[in-house]
Amino acid sequence: FVTYFARLVGFLIPSKPVQEVPRLTVLNPRMISSPVIAVEQASREVLFMADSDLELLGGVRRLLAGEENTELEDHIRHREDILDNVQREITDFLGQIMTHRLPQDVALRARTLLRITDEYESVSDEAVSLLKMVRRLRTHKLSLSPQDIEELGQIHDLATQFGAYVTEAVRSDGAQSAAMLTHLEADEANIKGMIRQVRKFHLSRLEDKAASPFKTNVCLDILNAYGRIRECYANIGETLRGEK
Repeated sequence: FVTYFARLVGFLIPSKPVQEVPRLTVLNPRMISSPVIAVEQASREVLFMADSDLELLGGVRRLLAGEENTELEDHIRHREDILDNVQREITDFLGQIMTHRLPQDVALRARTLLRITDEYESVSDEAVSLLKMVRRLRTHKLSLSPQDIEELGQIHDLATQFGAYVTEAVRSDGAQSAAMLTHLEADEANIKGMIRQVRKFHLSRLEDKAASPFKTNVCLDILNAYGRIRECYANIGETLRGEK
């Protein structure tokens, strides 16, 4: 009677399904006992995040220019969810590695990757924030003027180029990474200057009552998002140079 009794209990008290977050990385927990190999695995996943961020920003650029593409918007949101999980897996993986006694260079590399993965995850968050701002304008039946698109597009391109520049340094090894970042401050200052200039223009138009307050606020939010993206990439560069 055991089989029938078990079926009866299962019918009366059904078990609740457990929602499992799928593993999205190729990190192999068995490699934790080999720290050098494990850190190299983690670095490849960090580069996946880096390349994904640049791809997301490329999609945002199209939306900013006026393209309406539901599939692209869904892709941006879905990829950001994936990167959230990847970041958590990398953090957990590196955290386990760092509980072991490690050679100094391996420990430094692990700490650097921990900091970098956090910044890359923040960039993907900002990509989704930019998507939401574009949708906010659309919901209120507003659109960016050709001048807005040109100015914001220039800032977008500068921020993306800055991200690609920093990511190439991440892709290289050791001391070479720092040597590749000789004009980090100059590039960062260039982006900051352009953001400041465009923000001043939007505020002057608002003061002259030549622009919608709502649209102006959205444009300022877009500028702030690019400022945060610039800061994330600058933080990565400074981390590679051992300054953070």
